[in-house]
Amino acid sequence: MIADTLHTFSRRVQQQFARASSRLGRARKRLRRAPDDRQTLKDRALGRRFRDTFEQDLEVADVQGLHFYVQGGVVTVYGTVRHELDRELLLSFIRQMAGVEGVVPHLQTLEEGPEDQLEKG
Repeated sequence: MIADTLHTFSRRVQQQFARASSRLGRARKRLRRAPDDRQTLKDRALGRRFRDTFEQDLEVADVQGLHFYVQGGVVTVYGTVRHELDRELLLSFIRQMAGVEGVVPHLQTLEEGPEDQLEKG
């Protein structure tokens, strides 16, 4: 009876140790990543704010395919807009939002195709 209790206790301790080791390993992996390679919680929140803000407005404006990536407060926006005016309005709005340190536009207008973009570069 004591042997069974010790055996059960030993098994539970081993299981708890294995779970703790697994959590520790995941935490170590997160800490090993270079700080430049990951988004902060503020960056993620800012990215979510852009998606939430623009989701409804873009449906009304018939614009699709905008994607936002935020790192260190710098917003990189990818996608296609209808006109150059839409592009400028979008960039202006992004720059005015709290927490934005800079904007990197990778936007294309429907007025110009990919070939036109290459000629400008």
